[in-house]
Amino acid sequence: MKSLVYLEHYHGAFEKGGLGVLGKAASLGEAAGVVLGEGASGIAEGAGAFGAATVYTCEAPQLAAPLPQPRVDALATLV
Repeated sequence: MKSLVYLEHYHGAFEKGGLGVLGKAASLGEAAGVVLGEGASGIAEGAGAFGAATVYTCEAPQLAAPLPQPRVDALATLV
């Protein structure tokens, strides 16, 4: 089974809830992480330690504000 897990981050650290979901997804099969927003590329490297086989990132200017629609659009494009 393949899973895609959205990983929220704040001040350069992943939120714990997303990491728990990523770990569970990895235990069930292949897991990919998605990191969006400022600093996404830098923090994405750490997702492999929690089971992500692949990590997708996007640092578009629209993702700087904490609004849901730009994130929905980025996820829809990826999917």
